[in-house]
Amino acid sequence: MSTAVMAASGESMSVSANTTTALTHSHGQQPTAGSSKVTNSALEAMERRWNKIAGMESDLLVTINDVQFNVHKFPLYSKSDRLREIAKDEPRTGRTTADLAGLPGGDRIFVQVVNYCYGFDIDVSPYNVAALRCAAEFLQMHDDSQSGMREGNLVPLTERALVKFFADWKDTISILHHCQRLMPAASDCGLVDRCMLELCKLCVLFSSSSSSSSSSVLSTATDSSPSKVRPNRSATPAEGIHLSESVLSLDLDFYADLIAALRRAGMPAQEIGRSIDAYARYWIPEVSDDFEHSRRNRRIVETLVSLLPVSEGEPATIVDVFSKPDALIRLLRAAKSCDAEEECRRQLIATAGVLLDQADVEDLTHLEMHEVQALAQVHASRAGLTGSADLSPTNHQKVAKVLDEYLELACSCRSPSANPNIANNSLNWQTIKSLASSVPAEARSNHDTLFRALLSFITLKKGTLSEKGLLSLFEVVDPSKLSHELTDEVATHHSLPPTFVARALIAQKDNMRKSITDLANRTKSLEEERRKLEQEKVEISADIEQLRREVQLANDVLQQTRRSLRGGTASIFEKNVVLQARVKEMSEEMEELEIKNKSLKEREEEKKERVQSRRKRSSP
Repeated sequence: MSTAVMAASGESMSVSANTTTALTHSHGQQPTAGSSKVTNSALEAMERRWNKIAGMESDLLVTINDVQFNVHKFPLYSKSDRLREIAKDEPRTGRTTADLAGLPGGDRIFVQVVNYCYGFDIDVSPYNVAALRCAAEFLQMHDDSQSGMREGNLVPLTERALVKFFADWKDTISILHHCQRLMPAASDCGLVDRCMLELCKLCVLFSSSSSSSSSSVLSTATDSSPSKVRPNRSATPAEGIHLSESVLSLDLDFYADLIAALRRAGMPAQEIGRSIDAYARYWIPEVSDDFEHSRRNRRIVETLVSLLPVSEGEPATIVDVFSKPDALIRLLRAAKSCDAEEECRRQLIATAGVLLDQADVEDLTHLEMHEVQALAQVHASRAGLTGSADLSPTNHQKVAKVLDEYLELACSCRSPSANPNIANNSLNWQTIKSLASSVPAEARSNHDTLFRALLSFITLKKGTLSEKGLLSLFEVVDPSKLSHELTDEVATHHSLPPTFVARALIAQKDNMRKSITDLANRTKSLEEERRKLEQEKVEISADIEQLRREVQLANDVLQQTRRSLRGGTASIFEKNVVLQARVKEMSEEMEELEIKNKSLKEREEEKKERVQSRRKRSSP
């Protein structure tokens, strides 16, 4: 006699009390164990079946919260030491009772436990194995029975099921998800640590075989129904990961423990970084000013930042985690919104500043001016402004370009609607000069963008900028690196400091002198080239004349040859006519000879006939 108590999703193991097992497959989503109560009608139907299989009325009343089960002592006592110990006899009613209020999984899991004790088959799947394992541990359903009447029990049976499920990523993560609702029982029986260990093994295995697979299982989730994303089972976990099977939907503490375990197991830093970014995007899709969400977001951000695989004193290691700073900048924005701890924001700025050469101006517009300044200071500190072994000139050029573009955008914002993060901050010449000076002077081959930014700034200030600030500000611009168009415009801007205008005019004069020198050198070079071309032209003309004479000589030889060939051809033709006449004569002579020969042969024949005739007449 068997019954399926709960429908399983994915791969399940149908098991009975005598440990007979059979693998089955189905695709319906199973309700979470303990998520709903057993209905009265279903409970009554089950109690009738229990009485029928036991052959007697129930003699044990088990209470789980507000649900009561009328069961029998013998099948339950023979499997559960805990139930036998806590059961109490009631002299007044003559019945035995037991209270299992703290049973993991609640009344729905207890139904499966009871069915197992009575010998019915139960379905063990990734969706209920955690609750069954915790309930079996709670009820002390081990093989070493004190009664000595057990040939198997629920603890070893669920252990065998766990071994099978742990071979599959989706099943393992599903078990871990259900452990979240079974705490602290799941942790006390070691199930959480085992799930973490198995996930680490699978992740590292997938990482060594295919980086895309391991990255996907740590940072991918879909909202599709399980029946659509799991039409068939595969050993590769990157295909169609449902949120219930995704790392991203784990509770923060579970996720943090898993990431810490993955780091210890040797998971590549890039994949951990992508997963942290994906987790932040999943839980904090938009920055919110709501107090409750901000408090939750603050804990998420601070925890995720603490998980970043970055070593103190080794900022270069962050390059191995993120190729671009957008993920860190997004975390920085969230940290600012939810008022995260200063140390958290400091670490984000320190790590994002290392990747400033990979940022674009769109990334920086999401930050406030002082935050961009802090990123630039990190880069300047790393470079030392005197050159650094791990920073190439290309790194400095990229940083200079993005900062110049940011300054041009910031100085052109005239209203909060243009860019709130920038326009709401009071711009000052010290901040702008600090940003512009945070890269070596040789990093800029062209100062046009920086100059345009400063022009926009002094226009924005409308003459309120002090002379000292104006002079100091334009010290960062090298007039010799301005384009000719901008250099020509310098004299037309009366708000520019006279010293800068003078430097620009001197630079313009130097550029003109250099241009004139270059033009003279170029003219001289062109004249030399012209003379060379004239000489080559004369030489080519002589060669052409020589070739013309050679062609004429060849033509004369050709004509003479043609005339000679014509005379030889006529002579040959005449000889051919004579030969043809001679051949004709010889043919006629041969015909006459053949006629004479034929006549001779006829005469010879006649002579022979006459001789034979004489011989015949002379014979008797």
